[in-house]
Amino acid sequence: MIAERYLGGNLAVWTVGRGTPILFVHGFPFDHIMWVPAARSLARCCQSILPDLRGFGASNLVFRDPACEDDFDDLDGCDAPPTTMGVFADDLASLLDELDIPQVIVCGLSMGGYIAMQFAKKYPHRLKGLILCDTKTEADTPKAAAGRRHLADTVLQEGVEDLSDGASGFLSPVTVDDTPAVLDAVQTMMNSQNPTGVAAAALGMAERGDTTAVLEQLRVPVLVVVGEDDRLTPPDSMKALAEKAQRSSYAVIEEGGHLAPMERPMAFEKIVRDWLSKEF
Repeated sequence: MIAERYLGGNLAVWTVGRGTPILFVHGFPFDHIMWVPAARSLARCCQSILPDLRGFGASNLVFRDPACEDDFDDLDGCDAPPTTMGVFADDLASLLDELDIPQVIVCGLSMGGYIAMQFAKKYPHRLKGLILCDTKTEADTPKAAAGRRHLADTVLQEGVEDLSDGASGFLSPVTVDDTPAVLDAVQTMMNSQNPTGVAAAALGMAERGDTTAVLEQLRVPVLVVVGEDDRLTPPDSMKALAEKAQRSSYAVIEEGGHLAPMERPMAFEKIVRDWLSKEF
């Protein structure tokens, strides 16, 4: 059974299972739902912690004291600054405080991987292990950063509805053809997001720095996972990322795209279970 909680009136989080705690950090522009199939599969060996990041899903963009009488619905989210990867990492550390979890394995996909690396940089004593899925440690090129700023302007002016037109690009062609329910779920997630939260995160990603040196200095076990059909962070780039870590394992999910853990949850579960038994 998945249990839902709201922490401090600001952050929504779901938990499922018992055992080794794994904090699953979703990608952009999604929410915790992308991790639910994998978390259910891992429930017998792991306590999966599935937050909606600040500004996504059911979590607030602008945090307020729950004792305050201000109406959250009256907040002007458009005045919110970019949500940096460091801010997201701080939110996750506070979440773990409220859950009374001193140390955790952090699993991040795409933007979630950027956040996981910031968590590793800022809170190394709280990191038991790291799982990086379909992501990278390099900063954006000037062209990519400009594209993120353009996306932020577009969603603020026009909303998020057009984002889902590109949903199939996140998935393996096999998933699109054989599992249309996954494509529908991805489109639904994208269409349900707060435009201001999406814009704030896009601006935050554009500002992020390179975290390759952080990865190279980590002494905890690192698992790198990629979908074989990932066109955004392809297997060659993810293998090169894995080779930069001191204690790394590398795995490719067949017939998976950029959202491989969601597309092939049973394959992802086996990879994680094998890695846990090997490293812990």
